[in-house]
Amino acid sequence: MHDLLMVNRQRATRADILAMAHQLGLDAERFRVDLDSAETIAAAETGQDEAAAQSGMAAPALIVNRRSLAVTSEARDVRAAIQLALAVR
Repeated sequence: MHDLLMVNRQRATRADILAMAHQLGLDAERFRVDLDSAETIAAAETGQDEAAAQSGMAAPALIVNRRSLAVTSEARDVRAAIQLALAVR
């Protein structure tokens, strides 16, 4: 679902998202219930709030375990940043 949403991010209305779930063969009723659940809505709102709070971060940046990590674009630096964040849990 993630990949399909990323490819079609310009088309992300509720109807579009439900159609994508159907296209993937997901259980439509369960998907609709989960999409509308308070937990899903709260997670989406939290993600939006965190993204807005990080809008001044340098790019590229990672958020791992709710910690913001500015990294260079070199793979070894990204890997080290992730390993550090996971070790600090």
